Amino acid sequence: MAFRIDSCGVVLTNDKLIDELLDDAKDWAATNGMCIRSSEQPWSSDVVEIMPFTLFPSPVPRKLFNEAMSLQKMNELYYRVAIDKEFITSCLADIAAADPFIAKLLDIYLAVMNSNDHEERIFLNIQRADYMFHKEEENINRSLVLKQVEVNNISAGLAAIGPVCTKLHERVMRKAEYACEAQYYCLPENSSENVVSVGLFEAWKVYGNKKAAVIFMVEDHPRNIADQRLIEHQLERLSEYTAMVVRLKFSESPKRLLMVGSTLHLIPENVEIGVVYFRTAYSPDQFDNDSVWSALRLIEMSSAIKCPWIGFHLAGIKKVQQTLSFPKNLNRFVQDAETRRRILSVTMPMFGFDRSSSAADWETILSQVVKEPNDYVLKPSREGGGHNFYQDDMVELLRSCGPTERQAYILMKRIKPSVHTNVFVKRNVESKLQACNSELGVFGYLLGNMRKIFHQRDGTFILRTKLHSENEGGLMHGTACVDSPFIYDN
Repeated sequence: MAFRIDSCGVVLTNDKLIDELLDDAKDWAATNGMCIRSSEQPWSSDVVEIMPFTLFPSPVPRKLFNEAMSLQKMNELYYRVAIDKEFITSCLADIAAADPFIAKLLDIYLAVMNSNDHEERIFLNIQRADYMFHKEEENINRSLVLKQVEVNNISAGLAAIGPVCTKLHERVMRKAEYACEAQYYCLPENSSENVVSVGLFEAWKVYGNKKAAVIFMVEDHPRNIADQRLIEHQLERLSEYTAMVVRLKFSESPKRLLMVGSTLHLIPENVEIGVVYFRTAYSPDQFDNDSVWSALRLIEMSSAIKCPWIGFHLAGIKKVQQTLSFPKNLNRFVQDAETRRRILSVTMPMFGFDRSSSAADWETILSQVVKEPNDYVLKPSREGGGHNFYQDDMVELLRSCGPTERQAYILMKRIKPSVHTNVFVKRNVESKLQACNSELGVFGYLLGNMRKIFHQRDGTFILRTKLHSENEGGLMHGTACVDSPFIYDN
């Protein structure tokens, strides 16, 4: 055998194997949708490049993989959080005072919750819950445990790419003649029918008008175009090409949307809109002016099914995650003791900087961070990754922040993930074995209204793997790759 995969990653016994597999893997990726627009021309698909990927799947303990997949019922937790006006309002009061962006979102949320028919409005949530495999130093066996990084309730990407990447790695394993006994499966099945497309299809059916359009609300220049298009194409197939899908730039929505009564229309085509699927609108830089804010309010006040509606967006803010890390708050939403235990078991210690915190509390936290800066990460509460602070940058920011500014962040004990080896395949970069860490994202959808859940489903997943030397694993920044789990038993 030219290579093997164990808990430490890929071990090569034939150095020529990488060269033999690379061209085939790159060509397969390019011809099966694993592409992104180039950073030089993000506005056009005339020039695309291969999406960064790992040549081999990465090791994931079977027990922790199964635990993560079974925990995707977390969608129900955030459903209950999103519809609890009192909790959302009190939880986000301090951060809204510190962050004008969240304050505007909260204002729209309250307008929706105070409307006459808010309990009947149907909404869809596509959630990706992200986990890493943490090495507990205090554990005498140094065994790995599952820990949650965050939940993503808006624009959760790569649901369509996950199944494609699994197929790529199945091909690589076959080409390399890797032996894997069926009863101890190596590559878990990743449903080719991704849950995002299924969820959008079910929402479109529930809306009840076959002529109504599904709007993909997108950035002006989205690079991750293949993931979005694969979802779109599968939605069209599921509807037997009856559902009309329209891509609409968020910046153009003020002049393209009109509400008649509570029904949302696309103009000048005068097409009724049944579903709005957001792949943007989670960051202040995506709101060019007040007219875009007005368009978001229009969408949220309409009868169109939102994915997500603004309640789910706010429920995904990291301040909510931090608040739910306290058992007394979790008890409010989860009645079953075993479910609460499982959720808390994957939760890292988190700290907020509320107005209720005393000066002594603040000094205690700051001194601990200064003493052990490698053990913490400072996260903005907003959705959207890549803006965290580590080590010296974290300490400097905390020292320079006033009490109000600090309320826009949460402090989290840092996950210490296991390290393994793999080969990164990226544009114009030498492919070689490197030390890396992986993060498992599990997708699920939930469709319902404030009275009840209609149905939900999970099952699609994606592994993202970053260089161990990097703090952040950004796919578009070139520090991370799409990947698949190679399941092994401890």
